[in-house]
Order: sequence, then structure tokens, then C-alpha cells
Amino acid sequence: MESYSKYNIEKDHAEYESFIEQNLDTIIERYHRAEQKYRNLYDNSPDLLRTINLKGIIIDCNQTYANTLGYFREEIIGASIFEHVAEDSLDALKDSFKTWKTSGSVRDRKIWLKRKDGKMFPTLLSATSLYDEDGNLVGSNTTIRDISEIHNTQKLLEEHEKSLQEQYDQIRTANDTLLETKQRYRSLYDNSPDLLRTIDMSGIITDCNQSYAENLYYSKNDIIGKSLFTHTAERSIKDMQGALQDWKNTGVIKTREIWLKRKDESIFPTLLSATNLYDKDGNLIGRIASLRNMTDIYTAKEEIEQQKIKRISDMGVLSARIAHDLKNPLSVIKNSIELMKMRSINLDDKTRGDYERIERAAVRISHQIEEVLEYVWPKPLELLDSSLLDIFDAVISKINVQQVTIDLPKADINIVCDASKMEIVFSNLILNSIQAMNGIGNLYIRAKNEEKAITIEIEDTGHGIPQDVLPKIFEPLFTTRQIGTGLGLVSCKSIVEKHGGSINIQTRINNGTTFIISLPKIHSNQSNP
Repeated sequence: MESYSKYNIEKDHAEYESFIEQNLDTIIERYHRAEQKYRNLYDNSPDLLRTINLKGIIIDCNQTYANTLGYFREEIIGASIFEHVAEDSLDALKDSFKTWKTSGSVRDRKIWLKRKDGKMFPTLLSATSLYDEDGNLVGSNTTIRDISEIHNTQKLLEEHEKSLQEQYDQIRTANDTLLETKQRYRSLYDNSPDLLRTIDMSGIITDCNQSYAENLYYSKNDIIGKSLFTHTAERSIKDMQGALQDWKNTGVIKTREIWLKRKDESIFPTLLSATNLYDKDGNLIGRIASLRNMTDIYTAKEEIEQQKIKRISDMGVLSARIAHDLKNPLSVIKNSIELMKMRSINLDDKTRGDYERIERAAVRISHQIEEVLEYVWPKPLELLDSSLLDIFDAVISKINVQQVTIDLPKADINIVCDASKMEIVFSNLILNSIQAMNGIGNLYIRAKNEEKAITIEIEDTGHGIPQDVLPKIFEPLFTTRQIGTGLGLVSCKSIVEKHGGSINIQTRINNGTTFIISLPKIHSNQSNP
């Protein structure tokens, strides 16, 4: 009987050891998988993340936190959170720290941080509590969003590796750590202020956080299993397809603007960033995407634009009044010069030169006033049959062409337009060309009477327009000249478009510039725009 009992004990012991070995592998595998998901989310966060203990000492941080502050991570670990705060925000951080200890969380608290080089930058700070396996408060996970720039940074959190003890102790430690890791991962994932979703290789959503569900007006159960395109607004379908292609090619998506569609069909803007998700063997199984709701920023931009439009409108009214009031004294100056010239038959060269300078100055002022009035107080078009050559002759007669040779079209073209408005267009373009050639060169004016449109080209032999300037030349108030309103080309574009046409530019540095105007053929009895 004694021998038999010993045999059974040895057998039971062997079976127990076998059971421990089998379960250990399974639990270790599950632990690594969960830990990997947590570390992937923590380490690749574009936000600044840090973990602190109850004394406010930093025990962990991600690389984004270290890089943004200009430190090595080794310099940060062990430091107090108050070492990295700007002096003006010290009280606010102390208050946030106190709030966290009493309430268990802090949400979107504005704090200015201080980099190693002394530069300050604004952030939004949120914090959630960390508990040990017994439910005791041990510290806090803090999410700090750099609000000085909306750019993606990658999520990084330092991973704590724990060695396994003896087989039985290792099973217990692995179970405890697995539970804690899942809790930390879910806490970080579920409580993120950003919209987080996890997709598989087919683009099917396998997980999402509460923020994602709430922003889209769905329950999580309604979302899981759906294609990511289900929640993509029509206007962003192509952008989303491009983002997926970028992800497949590079493994990341960086700050791509994507509009999402809610359950009620309303849409809102987000900033998409994503990183790969791997299994324990390193195989790509999907990705975790972070979508930052940009509605508040877009609303703020719209408010700023509305204020800007109102200011511009007010300035426009004032400019129109001033320009209108200047026309009468300017007319007096021009008429007075004409009368003085008529009364003075024998003028010396100096006096004649003075008169001519006054006349040119008056013409320039008059031209600038017309530019301002055309921009801020445009009049309706008066469409009449006009001769294109007559319009050009009227323009050139008012311009000092200096030493520029102007080559006009040989054949005239009848065009239905507002002749006075087209004089403004051609006058601006010709003056620009003369200035681009420094008053010396050739100006070629060509006109083509095509089937559906009349094309007019004004080509100069000037220095061309630099590529960095080209996109701005039709912007209001933009000018590269010391003398000019910055409204000439804006008015040209507006007048041509009111005629139903278009104006384009071809330019090469040191080879001149060509303005190409295309005007549709219309009848003189057509209603004015």
C-alpha cells in the first residue's frame, strides 16, 4: 500500500508538471500578444505620453515626449513633472495634479511646457489613474497634446519587461501581468480623446473606442464588422483609398485629412494617422488608426475667415469712398496741366519735363484709383459690339510705352464685351509687361478668332515670373513692385471671369511671360452679368 501511494504521488506530480508546462506556453503567448498590442499603441502615439507615480515623479515616457522637450529619455525618467512646465503654468499644473488625486482624472487642461532649450509651447493635458492588481492607486497615465502644431508624431511608450520566475511562479506572474496589461491597454484605448479604430487586412473594423462610436452616433456593436468606408464621407472616398495605398506601401499613414460620415448622414473633418499592427510572430494583421476630430479647428477657422471678410468689406467701403473722393481733385490737376500747357507756348525743356512728369503721375494715380474702385466697387458689365484693335489703340494711347515695340494683330476682330472693362484688363497686362522688361523690349499681342472663343495673348520678353511668386499673383494686395496696389491682376481675373472667360499664364525665367485670355463668343443682346 505504501509503494502504491508513492507511485500515485509521483504520477500526479508528473501530470501536474506537464499541466503547468502546457498552460505556461499558452499564457505566455497570450501575455506577449496583449503586451505587444499595448506597447504598439503606447509607443506609436503621436501625443506626448508619460507615466507618473503618486509623488509626481516620471517613471516612464514615450519618445515623442522626450524629443519634443529636447531631452534623452534617460534624463526624463526620475524627474519631477514640475521640471518641464513653464513658470506661468506652474500653478495650473499643481492644480491639475491635485485634481487628479482627488477626482481620479484630468481632462483637457491647458498647460505650457518648457523645452530643454528654454522655449515654451502650449499643450492640452489629460490624465487617467493607474491601479495595481489589488485596486490601489499607484500612479497616472498622462496624455499631453501639443496644440502648437497639428502634425502627426508616432506613439511610443517604454515597455517594461518582467522576467518569469520558476514555472509555477511564472504562471501566476504572467496571469497577473496579462490582466494588468489588458486593463492598461483598454484604458488607454477606450479613454483616448481621439477616435481610435482597429482594422484587419481587408479594411474591416475589428475594434474601436468609445470616442469613435459616440462621434459617429453608433453603438460599438453597430461598428464592429463594418468596412471603414461605411463611415467615410463621399468627398473623402478617394483620399481614403489613397491613404490605404500609402499604408500598404509604407506601413504608416501620416496626417491625412479624412471626412467621416455619422449615422445621421452629417459629416465632419478628421486628421488620420495610422500604424501597423503585428501578431506575436511579426506578421502584419492590420492597423490601428487614430482620427483626430478637427471640427473645433474648422469652426475657429470659419469664424476667423468671417471676421476677415468683414474687415475686408469695411476696408473696401472706406477705400471706395477715398478713391471716389480723389477722382475730382485728380481731374482738376489733369485739366489744370492741360490749360497750363496751352497757355505756355514756348516752354523750356525743364518745364516741359516737369509737366510730363506731373501728367504721368496723375495718370498713374488715376490708374490705381480705377484698380481700387474696380476691386471694391465693380460695376455691372455693359456688353456691346466692339473692335478689339480700337480697344488696344485706346489703351496704348494712354500708356508711356518707353522703348518697347508693340506688335499688334494685323486683322481686327469684332468682340462683344464691356470695352471700358477690357481696357482695364489690357492696360494692366501691358503695364506689367513693360515693367517686367524695364521699359525696353518687345511686346507681342496676338488674337485668334476660333469657333467658340476668342483667344488673346500678350507676350513680353521680360525676366519671367519666379515659381514661388506665380501662385500668388492673382491674390489681392500681393505685389512685387514698390509702386502698386496689388489689385491690378485681381481685377483682370475678375473682369475676364465676369465675361465668362479665363486668364492663364505661361512663363519661363529670363524668357518672358505670356498672359492668355479666352473669351466666349456672346451676342450683344445677351443679359449682362
